[in-house]
Amino acid sequence: MISVITLLLMCVLFFLQLYNSFRLESAIERSSLSTLQDYIEQEHTAMVDKFEEDIEHYLQMMALTVAHELYNLNLLSLQDKTDKLVQHQAVCSIAVIDNLTHEAIASARRQGVSGCMPRTLEIVYNDESIGRLEVEYTLAPIQQLIGEKRRQLHETREHLHEDIASATRESIIVQTLIYLLVTLILVRLTARQINRNIINPIYALMDDMQRMHSQDPVALQLRNRPHSNDELGKLSRYFYDNIAELISQLNQRANYDSLTRLLSRQRLIYDIEHAASFNLAILDIDRFKEVNNFLGMNAGDDFLRSTATLLRQFFAHQPYAIYRLNGDEFAIFDSRGDALEAFEMHILAFVERFGNKEQTVKGETITASISAGIASSRHPSPIVAATTALKYAKLKHTKIATFQEDLPILKEYQQNLKTTRIIRKAITQDWITPHFQPIQDVRTGRVCKYEALMRISDAEGTLYTPAEFLAVSKRSGNYKELSASMLRKSVACFSATELALSINLAIEDIEESDILDTLETLQRQHGVMDRLIFEITEQEGFSSPERIKAFIDQVKRLGARVAIDDFGSGYSNFETLIHLDIDFLKIDGSLIKNILTDPHAEVIVETIVDFARRLGIKTIAEFVSDEAIYRKIASLGIDFAQGYYIGKPAPLISHKVRSADL
Repeated sequence: MISVITLLLMCVLFFLQLYNSFRLESAIERSSLSTLQDYIEQEHTAMVDKFEEDIEHYLQMMALTVAHELYNLNLLSLQDKTDKLVQHQAVCSIAVIDNLTHEAIASARRQGVSGCMPRTLEIVYNDESIGRLEVEYTLAPIQQLIGEKRRQLHETREHLHEDIASATRESIIVQTLIYLLVTLILVRLTARQINRNIINPIYALMDDMQRMHSQDPVALQLRNRPHSNDELGKLSRYFYDNIAELISQLNQRANYDSLTRLLSRQRLIYDIEHAASFNLAILDIDRFKEVNNFLGMNAGDDFLRSTATLLRQFFAHQPYAIYRLNGDEFAIFDSRGDALEAFEMHILAFVERFGNKEQTVKGETITASISAGIASSRHPSPIVAATTALKYAKLKHTKIATFQEDLPILKEYQQNLKTTRIIRKAITQDWITPHFQPIQDVRTGRVCKYEALMRISDAEGTLYTPAEFLAVSKRSGNYKELSASMLRKSVACFSATELALSINLAIEDIEESDILDTLETLQRQHGVMDRLIFEITEQEGFSSPERIKAFIDQVKRLGARVAIDDFGSGYSNFETLIHLDIDFLKIDGSLIKNILTDPHAEVIVETIVDFARRLGIKTIAEFVSDEAIYRKIASLGIDFAQGYYIGKPAPLISHKVRSADL
């Protein structure tokens, strides 16, 4: 009876335990799948929100990045930065709109991107709105990533379901055998075993899943707690290896530079936005391109890593954050914003230490210098302010410079901006006007040719000479359009005469790949190539004699002639000149205007004339301003004279001479 009662009790307990096991399995499955599903939805929502936040930060960074270039209308650099910024996987297109012209002065688009949404940001420089940044961006990358993660998590959920069911079945089988073989005491031991092998691992897994809702990157890192080797332990390890670790890696990539392991530019922008008071220094290695050019890119990377190490070592005892911005630019951030003077002293000490430090890269000993620009949180755009101070330091060849509102370089930027706006209006509103200055044959006294000189005449009639805008046009990327318009207008105006015409060409013109096509087109339209003389400045042309010689050979085959302008102004390379098939030498005006008072100038001019005569090259004297100078150059045997004594530049040609008289 006792045995029967015991057996019945064991059977009752067995079936009760069996029922509880199935109920537990069902509850675990429902709880696990529900928790997992909630996590999936919350995680995906967080990923989309974070992605959109990152995009917004990136767009704000774009506006900061292009503000300085737009303010200076440095269109080449602006277009280059636009091309780089559009490479972001979420950006479809970028257009920089100038507030003055309301036109896109730089734009880029990435092909094959769909589902784009518009976004417009104001570009501000020195508290002044100077333009707009019109961007199209897409959420397709994060949606694709979410789709892939959904698929992976779905597979994981299926594995979890199978593992829980399998583990539960195995436990039930073990319990059944135990119940058949042992007494009521073993029932208790079996219950303890079930609790240790099933219940506790499941609670640990649920705890792991709950931790993944945290937004703290530290909490997402792998814990030191060892995972068991059973199915539930493996499942827990799988979650951390493939989700928490991935989020940690993404955090590392967003906040750290992969080459130097310093903090990134994005992290600097974040730190600036969240700091109430701070000091900022931007450092740039001087002539870093020489390291890349002579030792290679790998050596350049080694040098950057070495520089990062020096920064860490030098500021190890200071509460400063160190960043690599891009290329050879680094930043030092003092989040305390204490005394600016102390911060300046620390930066200056590092700059001096860096300049005296010899570094070995690829077996080569390198001693480089570094410049620094400093700004504080008092400026609304501290990165722009520090960059401006850095440029001023490089311009003045000083080690460091601190941004001040009265920096001379700011006035230069403003003047350059004003000049660039005038240039852009001159191009769009056709203000470019050629003036022509006569050149007289000293032997016959007749005007036989003219030199075309570029002018800009605005709507009010103000006349701008090349000295006021030519250098700015080259830096802002507008020179090509000015030169092309000047060339077309000069030839068109001159084609109705029978005069010879000299046209100045800069090295930028000669390096244009389509310059010969342009000249051939002008020849077909006007048939004037045999009356054109192209003037090349000595200081520009002699820096690349092979390219100049190739150009000279090509234009002479078209029938044109060539002159070297401003000869004698600097280092006059007579040896190089021998190998160039030129027709005229224009003696620099600084020699001609002083020829009556400076014996050295007279000797140089005599030497140039004798040299040219022996080579069969005609000479032209510039800056002939009065009769005395005219008589002097005539006595020296100079062939042609040009200057105010002969005639001032004017918009129309007032002489007509047959080409046979040239």
